[in-house]
Order: sequence, then C-alpha cells, then structure tokens
Amino acid sequence: MAERGFFGFYRGLSSMLYFAAPKAAIRFSSFEFFSGLLTDANGGDKYGLGQAKGFLAGLGAGTMEAIFVTTPQETIKIKLIHDQVRLGRRKGFPSRPAHARIGALPDPFRLSSPHSFAALISTRDSSTV
Repeated sequence: MAERGFFGFYRGLSSMLYFAAPKAAIRFSSFEFFSGLLTDANGGDKYGLGQAKGFLAGLGAGTMEAIFVTTPQETIKIKLIHDQVRLGRRKGFPSRPAHARIGALPDPFRLSSPHSFAALISTRDSSTV
C-alpha cells in the first residue's frame, strides 16, 4: 500500500479478467448446450442417465473450455513470459546484455494486456497461438 496506494490492489486485474471471462462464457454456455442435447422436449432425461447427465454435460463443457480457451490462453501466457525472460525483465532471471539477446523484441515490447495480445499475434504465426 505504501508504494502503490489503494489501487495497487487492483494491479493486474485486467489480465485476470481477460482470462476469466472467456472461460466462464464457454464453460456455462457449453454446459447448457450439452444439457440440452441430453434433455428431451418435455425437459425430461432423454437417455435415462440420471445423475450421469450432469456429469456428461460438465465433461463436455470442460473439454470445450480446454480446447477453445485454456490451451490458447496458456500458450499466449507462456510466450509472454518467455519474451519477458528474454528481455531480462522477469524477477529471478539475470538481465542479459543487448548483444546476447539474439532476436530480442524491441524494448518496451509489452505496453498493456491488449497491446501484448495484438503484438504477439502480429509477430508470430497465428496457427501457433
């Protein structure tokens, strides 16, 4: 608090929201979609699965979340951390001189979370994201 004040508690909140919102959206909408597939027109259990119906809908929702949100986000996060390590900005890693940073990104490369994402997409093949 002494260094950043009250709003220091909210430092990094935007990146957390960028990661949490799509996960929740995919998870809950996928759960409803898969529940709908397992429910008949009258709202009953279409296949007589009982409690397994909720389990299977949750399994499908978790799979969709992992495929469409978690894996791409974790890939982006790892690439951002790698860039920070290459630039010597990550605590616990020694800063390397400019001549040792072969192919280093311009400094400062990351200005904000949206800028980071846009820069990462524009500087790399989008199929690897």
